[in-house]
Amino acid sequence: MRFGEPGALLLLAFTPLAVGFLWFGARRGRAAALRFSRRAARLVERSSPGRRRARDLLLLLALVLLAAAAARPQWGREEREVTLVGVDVLLALDTSFSMDARDVAPSRMERARYIASALTGRLAGNRVGMIAFSGDAFTQCPLTHDLGAVRTLLAGIATGAVESPGTNLSAMIEESVRAFEQQESRSRVVILLTDGQQDDLRLRPVAEVAAAAAEAGIVIHAIGVGTSSGATIPVSAEAGPTLMRDAAGSPIVSRLDATTLSELAALTGGGYWEVTSDDREIAAVADRIGRLEGGELGDRISDRYRERFQVPLALAAAALAAWGLSAPGARRREALA
Repeated sequence: MRFGEPGALLLLAFTPLAVGFLWFGARRGRAAALRFSRRAARLVERSSPGRRRARDLLLLLALVLLAAAAARPQWGREEREVTLVGVDVLLALDTSFSMDARDVAPSRMERARYIASALTGRLAGNRVGMIAFSGDAFTQCPLTHDLGAVRTLLAGIATGAVESPGTNLSAMIEESVRAFEQQESRSRVVILLTDGQQDDLRLRPVAEVAAAAAEAGIVIHAIGVGTSSGATIPVSAEAGPTLMRDAAGSPIVSRLDATTLSELAALTGGGYWEVTSDDREIAAVADRIGRLEGGELGDRISDRYRERFQVPLALAAAALAAWGLSAPGARRREALA
């Protein structure tokens, strides 16, 4: 057995107060009756202490049962087929080494993971997957309703997860198309987390990349992780931490390419945001996805506990009825007549 609202069981803490109230009320009632008249005093003396205690116990039992009903006890399982409706969302994380830059605290990669995890928490009811990309791309987690599994994989993703260096947005789009087609997705959204810097001039222009996404029905919401002023890229070496350098030996400064990302998002019907200290970008993306009209994401068997609050509720009603029927008013009127 389990409880759907276990917090309601805290109401049981007031049971001692109810006992004290009943005891105090009985004492006050007896004293008042004795002051009223001798006849009333004789009635009080004749009344059965066991009867009074039984009525008090009935009332206390009713209160306990009402608290139990409010806690929604559940036992026994039932299975039913549920049609799932929502949006298919792929989290696309840039794992190139430029994401180790620290112009966004604590680093671009850490911030991207945080944003992706926070968004996953707001996407309940939708199907979510994850793509890791740099110079190439692969599906880290296929589209699933198991958001806990997505968050677990997110916690382990890091720069260098994809061996091919660089940032290739075209490879990310191609992998997204494959991931969506495997699930016959109707509504397709990619949340892209990257600094957007493509240094390889041989890569496809952003307009071609956007056209490929739009043709596949993919809307891209891009979040720029980095700053326009940029930062150097720390690397680990046997001699200790150092900086990534170019062929001339100068430290490489990686900068956010907001122009590319905003253009890519706009051409696919999505939005572009940059990281903020108060998580405005998280709320904005979640709101945009929440306003989308979801499609059917298939059926699944829902296994859940049966609600049994009716049992303690019925018993509480019976206890209250017995308490009311056992009222001594009728007997007292007969004795006073």
